[in-house]
Amino acid sequence: MEAGEAPWEAAIREAREESGLEVGVVRLAGIYNKPKKSDVVFLFECRKIGGELRLSSETAELKYFSPGDLPADITNRQVERIADWAKKPKEVSLRNQI
Repeated sequence: MEAGEAPWEAAIREAREESGLEVGVVRLAGIYNKPKKSDVVFLFECRKIGGELRLSSETAELKYFSPGDLPADITNRQVERIADWAKKPKEVSLRNQI
């Protein structure tokens, strides 16, 4: 997040910068505390409202995946967050992640 930026604003900006997609935030889906790193991760469900996928200096490859067909090199934390989103479409997941 940049100074003065709300977490949902950062999600919208990062999606645009890293993927070329314009998104709108649908809901907060999870908050993940990473105590060993003194970090908090916000998971937002977003919908594409414009733009097209394009590479950036932060992305080497971009693809769409269904939750049941994720790439092999995805981290366990990312898998957990996606599973939380898929299982609880109306709830916000709160977790500590190591």
